[in-house]
Amino acid sequence: PSPCRPGSIRGAPQRHRIFGRECGSRSEIWHHAEARHAGAPADRGDAAVEQADVAAFSCYIWNIGQTLRLASDLRKILPATGIILGGPEVSYNAGEILHRERSVDCIIRGEGEEIFRRLAGEAAETGDFSEALKKIPAGTAFRESSDVVVTPAAEPVPDLDSIPSPFRAGLADVGKPLVYYETSRGCPFSCAFCMSSLGSGVRSFSMDRIRGDLL
Repeated sequence: PSPCRPGSIRGAPQRHRIFGRECGSRSEIWHHAEARHAGAPADRGDAAVEQADVAAFSCYIWNIGQTLRLASDLRKILPATGIILGGPEVSYNAGEILHRERSVDCIIRGEGEEIFRRLAGEAAETGDFSEALKKIPAGTAFRESSDVVVTPAAEPVPDLDSIPSPFRAGLADVGKPLVYYETSRGCPFSCAFCMSSLGSGVRSFSMDRIRGDLL
């Protein structure tokens, strides 16, 4: 599975109009797109002001330490907020992380767009994050009482063009000097040191999608 991409994760719930305040649902969902590469991570006050029911983080090698510290701080400030992690740094050792990091409630394993959308929808509909977790049959790991439940890995998204574009939705900051753009997922090589080798094959966005995003 490939990493959960912050921009496309943010776009998925909005496409289905279940993003808390936008549709007036009972569940306020705040998604912190990325812990900053250097210096302090996201302002804890931003999350506290949101009073979110759910905070979600994409975890990579460059932000995993900051993200775990932030999750720990958020747990102290907002003890009732559900904290979700996703991305390559947590997908393959989800059970171990949940046993170690008591501040984390759920880990999305593998590609997260569809799983996060379903989880957000269930939470918005039921108003109960813990119950929503139990309704997702695959692609998650979560804590249930004193146990850690790891569900089977979800299948990768077969049609990448079905993922809402964060560029067309205005969720990507194109004013930055460097904009990270994903044209494909997977890798044709099998390097032992790289998590991309754990997947199989390469999938690409269509050229029409790429042109529409960039032009």
